[in-house]
Amino acid sequence: MHKKVPVTVGERFGKLVVISRHGTKVTPSRSISTWLCKCDCGGETIAAGVRMREGGAKSCGCSKNSVENINKRCLAARDVYRKRYPELTGTKFGRLLVLEDDARAYLRCRCDCGTEVMSRRTRLFSGRTQSCGCLKRENCSRLAKELNRRSRENAGLPLEENIYERQPLTELSRKVKYRDNFTCVLCSERGGRIVSHHIQPWFIRRDLYDDPKNMVTLCVKCHSSKAHAGGFKVAPDPKVAEILSSYVRSLPLGGELEKNANLVLSRAEIASILSGVVPDRITRNWEELSLAELIEIATHNDIHKELQR
Repeated sequence: MHKKVPVTVGERFGKLVVISRHGTKVTPSRSISTWLCKCDCGGETIAAGVRMREGGAKSCGCSKNSVENINKRCLAARDVYRKRYPELTGTKFGRLLVLEDDARAYLRCRCDCGTEVMSRRTRLFSGRTQSCGCLKRENCSRLAKELNRRSRENAGLPLEENIYERQPLTELSRKVKYRDNFTCVLCSERGGRIVSHHIQPWFIRRDLYDDPKNMVTLCVKCHSSKAHAGGFKVAPDPKVAEILSSYVRSLPLGGELEKNANLVLSRAEIASILSGVVPDRITRNWEELSLAELIEIATHNDIHKELQR
């Protein structure tokens, strides 16, 4: 058993110089003397004498956080990590090719589609991550097509026909909203979030898919709570359908779109015309206004016909 060497004032341990005795720390097994020390960096700290003798305390903590020591700890941790996980640079997991493996939890990978992503190492090993997200989108698209095929099969529609490819409804929907003055047929709310609703669902009457007589303008609230109260894949309430059909029949042309209304300009074109025709509103940002607001301004300034071609 070696003899204990006492710590003396002025003695140096690494970067620490002992200034004075601080006290005694009592533990269940022994009593440890503590000393007030000054570090070469200018800081002061309290260290146990036994730790300084054993080399466990050499600074106030500045050396531990130095760049050199941090790099040493990182290299040591990487060596330990390498023993557990092999180098994965150039390895492929599904559609992902590992470009860089710096012994961290996340790896830089490139997908077959060309997108670079950071993917977690454990998710690559388990197979939960196989692409940048394009594989999931393709699977969802494939599933949607299969569900669409089954719905057409259950409704008795030809399986080889994709009804969404017959005619885009974007332009027709805008014309129907224009015909209805951008007002919900059920609650009479004008503007806001509105949609073009098929009175008879297209999966039941596919011949009325692009017929304006079968389309009316509804707000999103009425569209979900009244027109499709039973669900979007269920036939609508006959009472609601009759109300909407009566509205269409009461229109001047029985629901047909006027020739001029068939050629309504786009929102950007309307904004461009209004910015030059309405002097007191030139300073406004016309692109931020909705189509309903633009039509209302045009009607108020008696230039409604100039927006038709």
